[in-house]
Amino acid sequence: MCTGKCSKCIGITLLPLAACAIVSNILLYFPNGQVLQLSEITDLVWFFHGILGAGILVILPAFMMMGAGGAGCCANRCGMLLSVVLSLLGFAGGAYCAVISSLGLIGGPLCNTGDGEYLYPFRNDTLE
Repeated sequence: MCTGKCSKCIGITLLPLAACAIVSNILLYFPNGQVLQLSEITDLVWFFHGILGAGILVILPAFMMMGAGGAGCCANRCGMLLSVVLSLLGFAGGAYCAVISSLGLIGGPLCNTGDGEYLYPFRNDTLE
């Protein structure tokens, strides 16, 4: 049995997950459906972790995996090498998204203090 059939199934599964990551990152720019000023949007959103990391860099291997399979799929060494390289690229994109998201969870939310000033009340900015 060729592994191309399994990779085709994985590629089909990765496409909606990458689309959800892109949509989720875009929604971070419009919280509650409102258009905010640039200073009111959290700083880690500008790293485009959902659009670039978990979106585009995961869609590339997903399309490669969907194209896998068929007659003589295991004998195509160049295609297998490209699949491995694109899978590593997708892994790197997912890891980038996980790191930036973790940093966002550690830093906490950007909050309105009530006087129109936005700051991170839970962030520990001390050197000690």
